[in-house]
Amino acid sequence: MSLEDENQRLKTLLEALRQQVARQQDDLRNAARFKEDFIAMVSHDLRTPITVIRESLSQLDDRLFGEMNEDQAHLLKLALMNVDRLSACLNQFVRDAKDA
Repeated sequence: MSLEDENQRLKTLLEALRQQVARQQDDLRNAARFKEDFIAMVSHDLRTPITVIRESLSQLDDRLFGEMNEDQAHLLKLALMNVDRLSACLNQFVRDAKDA
């Protein structure tokens, strides 16, 4: 194989590698965009109902709709505690996903 043939072969190989790197860069950009869109969607689609649930439970806890018995008050406290826990988990997920 001549030196000219070898140079041409290496140029062809180099161009193929450049194209592969460009495709991989595009794939990485697309993956990053998908990740950001997914995080935003999950955050919004979960935060909205969590907020509504939390506010409804708070209104019940403030006795805006009347008094409740001890068992009802206990269940309400459990629900409030768990909706707060769910909200904290979602916030942590979003923070971790953005940092990753």
